[in-house]
Parts: sequence; C-alpha cells; structure tokens
Amino acid sequence: SWAVSTAPYRYRARFTLHASAAVVAERVPPTTGVVEALDDTSCELRTGADSLDALAMHVALIGVEFEVHEPAELRDRVRELAGRLGRAAP
Repeated sequence: SWAVSTAPYRYRARFTLHASAAVVAERVPPTTGVVEALDDTSCELRTGADSLDALAMHVALIGVEFEVHEPAELRDRVRELAGRLGRAAP
C-alpha cells in the first residue's frame, strides 16, 4: 500500500507516467512504489525516498515521460536537474 511503501522515507511523491501500468510495473519493484492505471496509456506512481534527487533520478530512469504532482519542492528540483543535464550536453 501507499503508506507502507513510503512510510520510512522523508519524502513521498506522486507522479503521472505516460505508459501503461503494466509497462511501468515491470520497471518499478512493488517494494519501491505503487503503480495504478489511470487509463490504457498512463498510470500513477506513488513512491518515496530520503532525498529529492533520488526521487527525480528514480522516476527519470524508468524511461517514460512523466509529470510530478507532489511534493512541490520536487518539481523545482526536477527543473534544476533538467537544466543542469541539458547544459552538460550542449
């Protein structure tokens, strides 16, 4: 459940991922997050981590387009990391 999988972490996060729940579930172990279908082509991921960077990199490495819903400070961190990564490969 959401509470069990995120309780030990400092940050809880919620994302929309633009891939089916089946595809995402293959890439996200059930011990690290809860995946729920929104429709045939998108799903919600609820997960947690002790750092915003860990959350940002974890979801980015799933390999699909996504949106950050919460926490708000994670949206800011993702923007910052995206800028840094973009500048690394001009």
